[in-house]
Amino acid sequence: MLTRNLLIASLVLNVALAAAALFFHLDNSSLQEQRQALSAARDQAIAETKTLELNVQAMQKKLNALTQAAELPEDESKERLLKDIAMKDEMIAALRKALDNSNAARQNQPQRPERRQRDRDIPRESPEERMERMRTENPERYEQMMTRRREMEERIAKRDDFLNAIDVSKLPSAKRQAVTEYRELLRANQELMQSAMQGDRDSGREMWENQRAINDLSAEVRTILLEQYGKSIGAGGAQLADQVNQILEATSTGFGGGNFRGGFGQGRRR
Repeated sequence: MLTRNLLIASLVLNVALAAAALFFHLDNSSLQEQRQALSAARDQAIAETKTLELNVQAMQKKLNALTQAAELPEDESKERLLKDIAMKDEMIAALRKALDNSNAARQNQPQRPERRQRDRDIPRESPEERMERMRTENPERYEQMMTRRREMEERIAKRDDFLNAIDVSKLPSAKRQAVTEYRELLRANQELMQSAMQGDRDSGREMWENQRAINDLSAEVRTILLEQYGKSIGAGGAQLADQVNQILEATSTGFGGGNFRGGFGQGRRR
């Protein structure tokens, strides 16, 4: 029980580490996204203001033409036209005010000191450069991160070894497809996580989408593996518990979970 609790705690820590790494890279560009959103809103306000100004000019020309031709419409129509022009003027004034507020917000937008420093660093520091700087400036923290990374990679390798050792050829078609898809999703997510940790934001988004699919398949695959093992070579007591625990770890939804010894019939205690 203590060993399993330690494994679960280790899995949670590694999920948190991977999530923190992804958040760090996504957070680096959050300020740029805010600026782009403000810029887009500003451009839209400018375009709408220009459109309204053109509408007012057209309506004014129409009114002038009617006046010059002495073909003024009835008072009600004339009044409605003047009200439309006044309303357009008010809309233009409101848009200009919103545009001024947008410009002021951009200028007064607070920035954390570290963000301001990153903005001044051109070109931006790459993840590899940050790690190299950490290795020089904070070797203790660097070694801790590298140790955790190695441990996570070892757990992932053991998980993959266990899942890849499973013989799916004897499974029914639907179950074979579920296990195969589960393994492919895990493999793809591992590659995406590596890209995300290098700063690829698109890989980070796709990774979390894949993770939802993994979560959906996890319980189904766990049941399939337990059923398959129950039909395999008989094992009782500690042997059965050991194999069941391996299956549970193999179907966990974390990025680096699992302390695996092989597929069915492998890694059995003697």
